[in-house]
Amino acid sequence: MNPSKNNRQTTEKTTLRRRKSDTVAILRPFEVLARRRWQLMGCLLLVCGIAFAATALRKPMYESVARVQLESPRMSPTAALFGGTGQGDVSTQIELLHSRQVLGRTVEKLNGTQISQESLDQQIEVLRDNVRVRPVRGSQLIDIVGISNTGTQAATIANLMATSFVEVSLENRLENNNHIKSQMDRQVQIYGREIKDLEENIDNFRQENKITGANSDLAAVISRIGQLEGRLTQAQLLRMELQAKQERLTGILAPGQEEDANQPTLPEIKNDQTVRSLQQTIESLEQTQMQMMQAYLPGHQKLREVRTKITDLKKRLANHQQVLAQTLQEEIATGILTTVKEEEKYKTMLAEQKDLGVVLTGQQQQYQQMLAELEMARRFRTECIGKIREFSLEEKMNETPVKIVDAAHAPLQTAGLSKSHRAASILLLGLLFSLGFIFAVDRLATAGQEEEHQHMMPMPMGMPQYGYAPTGYWPMAGAPPGFASAQPVGSDPEFYAPEESNETCETVSNGVLTPEIMGQVGRMKLGSNNLEDAAFAARCHIVLTDQSSSAAGSFRQVIGSLLHRFGETRQNLVITGARTKNGKTTCACNLAILLAQSGRKVLLVDAHPESPDLTRVFPEVKNKPGVQDILEDMSQIDLAMQQTDISNLYVLGFGGEEGRYENWDEPKIWVMTNGLRMRYDWVIYDGSTLENRWTQALLQAVGKSLCVVSSEPNEQDEKATEIIEQYGAVTVGLIENYQTQEDSVRREN
Repeated sequence: MNPSKNNRQTTEKTTLRRRKSDTVAILRPFEVLARRRWQLMGCLLLVCGIAFAATALRKPMYESVARVQLESPRMSPTAALFGGTGQGDVSTQIELLHSRQVLGRTVEKLNGTQISQESLDQQIEVLRDNVRVRPVRGSQLIDIVGISNTGTQAATIANLMATSFVEVSLENRLENNNHIKSQMDRQVQIYGREIKDLEENIDNFRQENKITGANSDLAAVISRIGQLEGRLTQAQLLRMELQAKQERLTGILAPGQEEDANQPTLPEIKNDQTVRSLQQTIESLEQTQMQMMQAYLPGHQKLREVRTKITDLKKRLANHQQVLAQTLQEEIATGILTTVKEEEKYKTMLAEQKDLGVVLTGQQQQYQQMLAELEMARRFRTECIGKIREFSLEEKMNETPVKIVDAAHAPLQTAGLSKSHRAASILLLGLLFSLGFIFAVDRLATAGQEEEHQHMMPMPMGMPQYGYAPTGYWPMAGAPPGFASAQPVGSDPEFYAPEESNETCETVSNGVLTPEIMGQVGRMKLGSNNLEDAAFAARCHIVLTDQSSSAAGSFRQVIGSLLHRFGETRQNLVITGARTKNGKTTCACNLAILLAQSGRKVLLVDAHPESPDLTRVFPEVKNKPGVQDILEDMSQIDLAMQQTDISNLYVLGFGGEEGRYENWDEPKIWVMTNGLRMRYDWVIYDGSTLENRWTQALLQAVGKSLCVVSSEPNEQDEKATEIIEQYGAVTVGLIENYQTQEDSVRREN
């Protein structure tokens, strides 16, 4: 036979079968109607009969509408400053319409006489049922609808309601304005008392400090300070001049200078009569010597006599200058001492005047400040009085806050649909109700027959039932409550019977919300100190190495809960706990593997600085940059990520040198976690215990945690959630690590 021909025939038969089934599905509702036509007719007659009877027995109701408009007068800043509330929006006015104030006044207008309080309360409740208030969208209009058995009464209710609303609104505005005026008058009185107190304080201050109109004392002090500073400057200049002369005289009187008659001297010495006479005589002899040197030989007697006279005169000149210099030096020393004394005197006087000026300046500033406060208080009182006048004028010019735009008129027809429309609506709704009822009855009957048929059929082989499951089965979302949810049947010799249903989200214990127990690991010690690397790695890959174990099923249940809760969003979790060696690394590794198998891009981070163990599970991270290196240099973040042999799973070791993990701060951790969050769908941090300061900072940066606790919790496990919340994180769930009796005894010892 031709295989292609057989395939074509099979395809045609399948297509015909599908068309036939589709036709049967389309015609099935008509079959149901034909089969249950009498039930449909009976239901339709019953529903329509009840509806027509209720409509016929109901009294006719009339509605009449009165329309009012809300005026929105401009609220002055003065009114707002002193507690003005304005007219309010439409919702506020609607509340006023429903208030007892408006309804009570309307009842009094309807009765025309005063009534008792009890009767008033009853009639207010009746009127509240007979009035509807409808705001007109996009405007300041409100429709007041009166409802009654007669059209005239309905119009009367609407008009009286509108009139009462106008009166109450006007009274409220007047009351509000009176309140504003009283507040403003009270403020004027406060300013008046403040002005009086300031004037008294200023008078007392002037009398105590003897302050006149112009502060002449301060001006005199400032003038004296200027004079003293000038005299002090002159004395200092004189002293400096005398000291300079003294230095020059010291050079003149130095040894070896007395024989030099041509050395530079002071003006006092140079202008001396004797010095000038000797210098002139010496100059005359020197000219004579020059003439004689031209006429006589160098050794001539006359030439030697002239030279001898010149030498004697120069010695006399030098000696006389020394005597004058010594005398002048004594006079200058005396003058310097006198000048120093004058400087000290001027400095003392200047300091006294400056202290007096500081005191007078402070008094003057305080006085000026008091005068400024008095002027400001007077100005505020004047402005407040002006605002009162302005507000009174604006109040008279404002229009009525509410006015009636259209009065209500007695309606000629009842409210609602006409008789023909009402009959058509009753028939249509009765038909729809009858059809729904018939299909519901047919569905229930068919479902009962199918259930009865299923009870008569044997259970197929391998079909999981509640309380029984094949090896490796773990409950998913939607499993019936009351059955064990963490231990798969078949993985343990014990039989897990149904138990009472527990809350699946959060339970309340001692007034504290406890997160959901996402999984119970079973009879497996997750934390231990003496396992070899191979056994430890196998335990951290238990979802791959022993997929049918109870622990693997529990881990799959935890992942199912996490994915059901967070969906496709990016998430970060810190695996932590209150105890050491309780299986945090084992849980982190297995959860990361399952997340990677679900198609997410996952990063597993070794955040256990005291004993980093991921190198024992994933050899890829050995001798590679890690968390410590990233905290010091964020440029190594891409180099530090190591891809494992598991698809979509990357590992980041702790890295760095041992004992160097204290070189960190919280801002660096925030930068690192943000950088990792942007690169991966899920980031799982294998954290340390809650006592570790590193883990506390990591919880604050990440914000979410998954806590590993014992099935026999101690006080630390019970407070783990509160401790995590104190560090700014939330606990998304708990993983319960089953502890055998042998483990408990070992821990107690």
